[in-house]
Amino acid sequence: MQIIMHLKLLADAFQEQIMQQYLIAIALIMVGGILAPVIRKHRDVSNIVGAGSAIIGALLALLPVLKVLFSGTDFPVLLLSLPLGEASLKLDAVSAFFALPVLVLLPVTALFSGAVARQEKYGADGYWFFFNTLGAAMLLLLIAANGVVFLVAWEIMSVAAFFLITHRDEIATARSAGWRFLVASHIGTAALMLLFALLAASSGSLEFSQFAVAHFSTGMGSLAFFLALFGFGVKVGLLPLHVWMPDSYTYADAPVSALLSGAMSKMGFYGLLRVLMLLPAPAASWGWVLVIGGLLTGIFAMITALAQSD
Repeated sequence: MQIIMHLKLLADAFQEQIMQQYLIAIALIMVGGILAPVIRKHRDVSNIVGAGSAIIGALLALLPVLKVLFSGTDFPVLLLSLPLGEASLKLDAVSAFFALPVLVLLPVTALFSGAVARQEKYGADGYWFFFNTLGAAMLLLLIAANGVVFLVAWEIMSVAAFFLITHRDEIATARSAGWRFLVASHIGTAALMLLFALLAASSGSLEFSQFAVAHFSTGMGSLAFFLALFGFGVKVGLLPLHVWMPDSYTYADAPVSALLSGAMSKMGFYGLLRVLMLLPAPAASWGWVLVIGGLLTGIFAMITALAQSD
């Protein structure tokens, strides 16, 4: 019996260590993003700090992510004390799966961002801060198991992306693309705020675990689904919510465009899937809405691509 208890204590300690590593990775990425502008007078050193912290942080977070994917074990991280109550963070198989694109693209785009930052007029002054903030916000978003934490991470991610898109703010079209993205993002965020308010009113809590066991009427579930589809559909680029995408990807620096399209847009898919997992058995109409929306978006993208000459 004592042996079993000792083994359990060791397992709990290992899980805690694994998740501490994930949080340390997020903190390291953010620290590098904060330090890089501080030492901007030493441009090369600033670039090394900004890119290096993103690369090392991503590699550090990869271990707990792979551990979850291969073991199938969910790791609760900790409870945050917030004015609205405690908020939990949790890394499970779904969040680990969506973390992989972030952890692969963040170091790769950081390497190429070093070359971009050396050439740009504004260089490391703000680029690394917003680049690393975007990466850290996505990693935090994926372990958020509370509506408030999720929305805070979602908003930080969106604002950081806005400043990266408008990094070349001497180009009027880049500023226009950035503002279009910011307006679209905030409209989507407003829908998500309504969604979580609805879920909290029905469950009496902002914790995802309570959403999953709450009773939702058919009408309430459908309303939550369509709010989620609209709010997350903005980031996914679902037709007709894609209006921010073409110009944002065009005028952002190449590494930023890769990170936005390859990682940030996937946060929309993650959010939609996460909410669907928390809602009761889906109605057949939800599936048809997703299928038709996906088909129309794909067909529109193909027609648009065929019409392009550049």
